[in-house]
Amino acid sequence: YIFLWDFACLNLFLAIFNMLPIPPLDGAQTLYNLYEFVLHKPVSRGYQIIAGVIGFLLIIGANVADFIRYVCNIL
Repeated sequence: YIFLWDFACLNLFLAIFNMLPIPPLDGAQTLYNLYEFVLHKPVSRGYQIIAGVIGFLLIIGANVADFIRYVCNIL
């Protein structure tokens, strides 16, 4: 039962993380669709590209920071 509980918690974490409004994730697509639904105009492609690059850099930066913290704890 412990394995199933751990698996359920991991699955829930991934679902919540995926819905963050960071452009490479599905939460950004949901946010863009909501914007189009409310304002009846699409989000500009330029904004989507810039937001995607910023979101990608945030995710990579978080991974690099976590790796550096991990390496510093080993030493």
